[in-house]
Amino acid sequence: MIIDGKKIAQLIQNELKETITDVGVSSRMGIIYVGNNPVIDSFIRIKKKFGESIGVSVEVYRFDEKIAEELLIDEINTIISQYTVTDGLIVQLPLPNHINQTRILNSIPTSMDIDVLSEESFSLFRDQLLDMVPPVLAAIQYVLSYASVDIRSGKVVLVGLGRLVGIPTSVWLDQLGVSHTIIEEDSDNIDEALASASIIITGAGDPHFITPSMVSKGVVVIDAGTSGAGARVLGDCDPAVAQSARLFTPTPGGLGPLTVAMLFRNLVIKLSYV
Repeated sequence: MIIDGKKIAQLIQNELKETITDVGVSSRMGIIYVGNNPVIDSFIRIKKKFGESIGVSVEVYRFDEKIAEELLIDEINTIISQYTVTDGLIVQLPLPNHINQTRILNSIPTSMDIDVLSEESFSLFRDQLLDMVPPVLAAIQYVLSYASVDIRSGKVVLVGLGRLVGIPTSVWLDQLGVSHTIIEEDSDNIDEALASASIIITGAGDPHFITPSMVSKGVVVIDAGTSGAGARVLGDCDPAVAQSARLFTPTPGGLGPLTVAMLFRNLVIKLSYV
């Protein structure tokens, strides 16, 4: 089964639109965007389109890539002062190297942090005290449930331990008590680990490094990796991996649209408490 993320995201989109109509509370999402990148521009257009389709206005705050960190903090604080508890605010990653990413993410109040990226928000998620789930992880969970895949049913291999994919997924697996193998670029026996896996969740950001010969027949492959190649987005897996997999999420068109949907689902979750 090759997952059609756009089709599934449409189902979620309809549900969110109905919920917002029922709640009757207006909301908006702000995006802090530093720099200029054609791939990110594409991501933002997708978020704006999705937001508009469910009745959420999306405002993009663009800043020059050379902006000083202190000035960026000041600008974010000004934006925060204009937002309410019914709104969400995210920082579009990556940030330029001269800016402390953790500090910027921590500047977003937990009440508005629908990306669950600040240290406080993530700590609440880790301790199972937060109703929201990091969007990429929520998309992974949705796909597994949609395809009736029991994460406890086989050997799970997690590729990459990044902030957006690997870390939250590992925390979730620990919460479930699911043993899993984590492999990174410098890990030993990468080929052996992948070949023995029945479920692979990858977010390494290494374009097409997983090839069909590296996985077993009937494997479940959740490709959450994204890499920019000009204006194109590539996943960690060669598309031909789908021929060997029982379940495969392609990039683009697989987990990406679902991740956007889950970002807005976090915003809608907030509205239900207003």
